Amino acid sequence: MKSKMKKTAAVVLLFSMAAGTGYSQPGMEQVSAASGPRLSKKKVVIKEKKSAMITLKNKAGAKKIKWSITNKRVATIKAKSGSVTVKGKKAGNTRLTCRFSYHGKKKTLKCNVTVKKVNRSIGYGTGNVPSVQDTQAPPAPQQSQQPEDPGVTQPPAQTPAATGTPEPIPVLDDVDASKKYEIQGSLKGAYQRFFGNVGTSVNIFQIEPSNSIFENAGDMFAFTKSQYNSITPENETKPCRLLNMGADFNDYFATDFKAQTMPVAEAKADPHYYVPDSYKEEVCPKINYSQFDIFMKKAAENGMRIRFHAFVWHQQTPDWLFKENFDAEGNWVTPEVMDARLEYYIKSVIRYITLKEQELGRDVVYCYDVANEYFHNNDKQDKDDSYIKSYWDEVYYPDNKLDKNTGKYEQVAEPVYIKRAFTYAREMLDSYGKQDVSLFYNDYNTYMVSESILKLVEYINQDRMLCDGVGMQSHLDVSYPTVDNYAATLRKFLACEKLREVQITELDVTAGSSDNMLKRQMDYYYNLMKAILEARKDYPGKITGLTFWGLYDGFSWRREKYPLLFASTTEAKGAYYKVLQAAAEAVEEGQG
Repeated sequence: MKSKMKKTAAVVLLFSMAAGTGYSQPGMEQVSAASGPRLSKKKVVIKEKKSAMITLKNKAGAKKIKWSITNKRVATIKAKSGSVTVKGKKAGNTRLTCRFSYHGKKKTLKCNVTVKKVNRSIGYGTGNVPSVQDTQAPPAPQQSQQPEDPGVTQPPAQTPAATGTPEPIPVLDDVDASKKYEIQGSLKGAYQRFFGNVGTSVNIFQIEPSNSIFENAGDMFAFTKSQYNSITPENETKPCRLLNMGADFNDYFATDFKAQTMPVAEAKADPHYYVPDSYKEEVCPKINYSQFDIFMKKAAENGMRIRFHAFVWHQQTPDWLFKENFDAEGNWVTPEVMDARLEYYIKSVIRYITLKEQELGRDVVYCYDVANEYFHNNDKQDKDDSYIKSYWDEVYYPDNKLDKNTGKYEQVAEPVYIKRAFTYAREMLDSYGKQDVSLFYNDYNTYMVSESILKLVEYINQDRMLCDGVGMQSHLDVSYPTVDNYAATLRKFLACEKLREVQITELDVTAGSSDNMLKRQMDYYYNLMKAILEARKDYPGKITGLTFWGLYDGFSWRREKYPLLFASTTEAKGAYYKVLQAAAEAVEEGQG
């Protein structure tokens, strides 16, 4: 018990994820009809050309009963005084409304109607990507110990569309932002039809109950499966975890590990490693997949997919990777040595994942963040608040000077190591015939550096398509940026012919605990999703992912301002239902 308590205390301190609630808790709000007359069903699911009857129960005292349906393209009605027959016309969602007067007061009751089409196939080019359980694993490609001549990069193949009828989207009337609700429906059920991949970020303790420091880890993963078809490892695929980690779960937060190396001959003899010809050192770093293996196994077993995050980042990367003899106290290596180390690391990781997928019998990693937050790589400050040059720039651009205006080191517009990282990743994917796996540049505050990002993408892709997409991290606040500003940036990326895809990768919206701030947050989420869906309509198939960053408020890295859609694994905030409403309205308009 003491050990458990110590672990939990460590997470509260280091994760900054102490579970808690700060806004009013009126209790679980039951979605039910008022006393007196009520509909026999609150929701109904029928097939095309099939019918269902809904009656008004306890109708004594009800007068002037009138029935209507929102979308007559989806379903039609034949009404009598106290009942109505709904007949499905076209797959989609609509709403049945019953209006009447009761004891002198006007009343309205509503029923959500979903019309299904058996074996409905969502067409190619819509941006929908199947969950793993909907696809058959492709035959394993031929392997070679050290792939040579990967060849010219071909455009990623269109991923086969998911089949089956989309889930109905529950819509609640008069949602209160300050209340908590029973969770109905799911984000994947609402948004997979639009974006394919609908995900969240999770850490090892939230998906593996047997070794978790959280007592409700099982509930967390069950909740994750119910809401999402994609997961992003919060830390487990960053260099600090793959290169700088002990074997024990207790080592999760340690940062002082020295490099674990092995002779190059040993790496060359292991089919999971790739040692390029340019690698001239006698030893190379070991890569520890013990935690990521669990992610891959969980994803494969539960029909989920993985966003790999991230290869090249100025944070959470061990300093010894850039030093001679892999010694943190050593001198900086030359660009040529770093190129070989970078190629070794990226190609070895992709090779391992590919071989592991063959072992699991299905592909799970559908994209890689090759580079992360480059345009903030010199933002780190020392104890005296002076800016520090990133490790990458120490190696590749040691002569860069401080900018007198910003106090930061100069930013190179065309960083050669970023382009090489994309080249290495694409070469290894090509060698296994995995042209359908996408490579991303990911960044935050993209609305502030959009032009710089587009110039970087143009540089990376000037010879051939290497960078498939931009990930918009989307750590937002109700006060900034405006939805219009965000949408304008999204459209700018969508309009770029040098990009095939755009994904919303780390969405959360900070607000506060007051009723007013929660109302602003709920409205912001609703308007944001409306704007994203509207942009998607103009650029069909180009937004290929929507990822929320965290499970619920108490386990968010920004928990002090309650940024997410859920209050717990069993309680939805009003914002959740407004996000679902945006999707339902898009469906009624003919999207999806």
